[in-house]
Amino acid sequence: MKKIGILFGQEHSFPPAFVERVNQKTGGKDIFAEFVKIDKVIQGEPCGYDVVIDRISQDVPFYRAWLKNAALTGTAVVNNPFWWSADEKFFNNALATKIGVAVPRTVLLPSNQPPPDTNDNHFATSAIRSIGKEFSITSAGRRSSSRSPAAVGKMYIGSTIRKNFTGLTTRPATS
Repeated sequence: MKKIGILFGQEHSFPPAFVERVNQKTGGKDIFAEFVKIDKVIQGEPCGYDVVIDRISQDVPFYRAWLKNAALTGTAVVNNPFWWSADEKFFNNALATKIGVAVPRTVLLPSNQPPPDTNDNHFATSAIRSIGKEFSITSAGRRSSSRSPAAVGKMYIGSTIRKNFTGLTTRPATS
């Protein structure tokens, strides 16, 4: 079965109508449409969608990086995320992984602050919906001390978590 995802923010007319119409026309048998669900992003790993229609990544850098990784792993992306930049670290690492170059395993995490002119409604398809709440990265039960206050407000690429991230958890930061 082919899966189509639509990635959007505050828009509440086209995305539901699109999903409903595709599923109505196909009966959900050979082709199925849904709102994109983003849980975790690992470089070079498929996202689970055959096609993604992008309606929001122009406002959210995390979504642009996710879409580039999706395209790299075989997903057809409508509204080209590569238009924004050609030198982004996460994409470069994902590409290197796909062609067999040894690079540190990297996890992409969204910022704990929403980008300008966005709010929680822009993140309706993300598992990390309350993006404004602080979180801390822990590995083996210890709080990461490698993040500077300046890094907190920007998209954080977890290249400092280079080892096996099986013990990686997120938890609310304590004041």
